[in-house]
Amino acid sequence: MRDYSDLGYQASTKQFEQWLIKDNPDFNNVEFRAVCLIDYDDDSYPKESHQKNTDELLELIKIKVSAYKDTISHYVNKTKLEKFELISICFPIPSSEKFRKQFLKCILNK
Repeated sequence: MRDYSDLGYQASTKQFEQWLIKDNPDFNNVEFRAVCLIDYDDDSYPKESHQKNTDELLELIKIKVSAYKDTISHYVNKTKLEKFELISICFPIPSSEKFRKQFLKCILNK
């Protein structure tokens, strides 16, 4: 981030870069935060419509998301991040590959 950032204004970019230098006194005042979207293939979705009702599908997905939450917490705690807030959004979908292609198409206008 420090080497490739561009906020559109040279003064803003320079200040941002300074906050990321550990020897800078302001480094300790920075609060690091991130949002992480984790999409994954979930076979809970029916192959044909109306094979499962919504409540049944939600219950299956809740169980899997809970397991992912425990795994994410384990690895974040293992890294001993102290001044870092991470928001993880688990996004179970029938096909991650199709979602990613559509997402990139939308974002990159291709």
